[in-house]
Amino acid sequence: MKLKQKPTNQLILLLAFVVTFSLLGAYYIYQPEPSFFSSSSHPVVSSVSKNDDTVLMIQATANSGCTNTLQLSETSLLGLPQQQFKTHHSWSAEAETFTGPLLEDIIKIACGDATKINLKALNDYSVDVDFTIAKSFRPIVAHSINGSRLSVRDKGPLWIMVPSDDLKVVSKEVDGMLIWQLSDITILNTI
Repeated sequence: MKLKQKPTNQLILLLAFVVTFSLLGAYYIYQPEPSFFSSSSHPVVSSVSKNDDTVLMIQATANSGCTNTLQLSETSLLGLPQQQFKTHHSWSAEAETFTGPLLEDIIKIACGDATKINLKALNDYSVDVDFTIAKSFRPIVAHSINGSRLSVRDKGPLWIMVPSDDLKVVSKEVDGMLIWQLSDITILNTI
């Protein structure tokens, strides 16, 4: 007759360590930085703290020529004109349906003449984007995938997405722009 042994404290700690770091590794996945992107930090015009219901903060650097600060709640984001498309992307084998407002519409509200922006994620990953080129891909700020709201666990609450299936070639420039867990946009330059 075999007796069941209780797990030792070392085994429990090892399992907790493996699970924790597996989850953290999935959270901090590397995103490429294509040629028309660069990464850096940018001081903004004024340091405004986010309201509790803010899902997206848009600010400007001091030398951008724009002084607006915009805090979008989920309600205000859903109140903007919505786009929806079904497309493939690098992180799924199946085409998925994305819903959200055009990034260009949000930028126009904050600072209509933006030519260069910085997109920043919850994990502090950020990428500078030449907006004059990027807007030709018609990116949206997706809040839903296949009819369900995005959560932090599934690349939300906001994810920049483009209708990749409409493009002849999905380039590194496009993949580099598809930042998930989007939390902040900084206007870097204007016309």
